[in-house]
Amino acid sequence: MSSDTIINNAALETCGIVILAPDSTLIISAFHSNCGGETSSSEDVWLSSQPYLKRTIDPYCLSSRNSTWKKSISLKEWIDFLAKSGYKGETNDPSGFSFVQKSRMTDYKSGSFTMPLRTIRNEMNLRSTFFSVLPVGDSVIFSGKGYGHGVGLCQEGAMEMAAQGYNYKQIINFYYFGVFLSDIKNAVILSKDNHPTPHLGGY
Repeated sequence: MSSDTIINNAALETCGIVILAPDSTLIISAFHSNCGGETSSSEDVWLSSQPYLKRTIDPYCLSSRNSTWKKSISLKEWIDFLAKSGYKGETNDPSGFSFVQKSRMTDYKSGSFTMPLRTIRNEMNLRSTFFSVLPVGDSVIFSGKGYGHGVGLCQEGAMEMAAQGYNYKQIINFYYFGVFLSDIKNAVILSKDNHPTPHLGGY
């Protein structure tokens, strides 16, 4: 489909190569646009925990276009949203809504009230869960980092690593822990009852 020689050559040179976990099963190769400087562990975002999807500090994506973002809503909208979500605390002092996230967390906290950050992200249509909350006058500002769920490979970080001369093996091993590259013929496929069976060929 592509007329780009570089893309075509890369696809041909890596044809049949897959990323395997230590038990030789295919990994869940999660990726996102930009992690904002820190990826998430899978168990902080999804129900399942994968040993190769762990938090890592990523300096490579920090200058990319999706590394930071801001969104502003009215203070009333924020108070109404919190009340709908079960907040029963003080509303006369907006400073109590302040929330600083220097490293990735899972929950927003205001006093004794907590709420999953993914709930706020979904309801407010935010780019990520990696954000701080700052009340300013009659507004609330979400000051965020990254774009996407933050698990696995950061696309803009990987692009910068490639631009700096890292090869695809180094990039993969930076974002996925304890994995190895192999021909798909060596992959172990789990059956419906999670019993391993060897791959029987085909791509």
